[in-house]
Amino acid sequence: MKTLTMFIFTVILLFISACSSGEMQESSGETDISDLPETELRLGHNAPPESPTGQAADKLAEIVEENSEGNITIEVYPENQLGDNRDLIEQTSVGGLDLSMAGLGVLGDLAPEYNFMQIPFLFESQDHIHKVVESDIGEELAEQLVQEHDLRLLTQSWDRLPRQVSANKQITSPEDLNGFLIRTGTKGATETFSILGAKPTSVPLKEVYLSLQNNIIEGVELPPDYMVTNSVAEVNSHLNMTNHTYGTQFIAMNEMIFNELPEQYKTIINEAVQEAGNYNNELTEEETGEYLEDLEENGMEIVELSDEDREKFTSTVQENIEELEQVWPEAEGLGERILNTK
Repeated sequence: MKTLTMFIFTVILLFISACSSGEMQESSGETDISDLPETELRLGHNAPPESPTGQAADKLAEIVEENSEGNITIEVYPENQLGDNRDLIEQTSVGGLDLSMAGLGVLGDLAPEYNFMQIPFLFESQDHIHKVVESDIGEELAEQLVQEHDLRLLTQSWDRLPRQVSANKQITSPEDLNGFLIRTGTKGATETFSILGAKPTSVPLKEVYLSLQNNIIEGVELPPDYMVTNSVAEVNSHLNMTNHTYGTQFIAMNEMIFNELPEQYKTIINEAVQEAGNYNNELTEEETGEYLEDLEENGMEIVELSDEDREKFTSTVQENIEELEQVWPEAEGLGERILNTK
């Protein structure tokens, strides 16, 4: 009799607990994640799979799937498999692609002010660009993309390695760039290197090696990991550590697609972007030395610039900020705001 009584009592307690849990869940407005619909998303980016960014993108997909108990899957397409950088961001804007990732300068095709995020020698350090994108400047530009292009920036703070200049000579002053045929990767870099005396040339990334080999260009401005991937050490003898662009990357999501997600899914994705971003930034910092070692082992001479050398470049750029702002009138005053963000 006692055993039967205890059994009935236990069943009643379990029933009450289940009901209480259900009431709490209902009152909080949350639905059990297992009852939410399965969602498939696609993410396109330009980085090699083995790069810090490529690994972090895969990590993002892994975290999202795990935290959603398998309900959300993100299919990752690296190395511009779904189109070039402009294609990716435009596809995301119209909803043909769910998520895209690239350097901030790519957003200059939609909001001209973003071209200033890739102006060489404008940012003092990686910490400086983080302060800018996390300030009112970053918030204002991100809101503009939502309002005008249906793009929600989930982050603007995934690090890229600083960009350097490869050549067959040392480059330690603007005079060394006079007439220099350089492959540039962004509009900001193209305009700035022109001011510094170089002759920027547009070459697809996959054609960099042959273009250097055939003297179509004399050098490139790229981060060291891209120089390794594109075998630049085989055709250029010097890696000039100009650190001219301290860059970060964005992850953008179509605004309508984001808004249609259940609130739990939005939280899962936002938190995963931050966690995977920390992973990306740690990998980027850890692997910088490895890429430089690889380039040096393959014959490149690493040319370190002194503070005085770098000042020659930065002062020239700062003296011509107004000229750069005339290229993108929407960015008037932005250069000074960036320089004053400390």
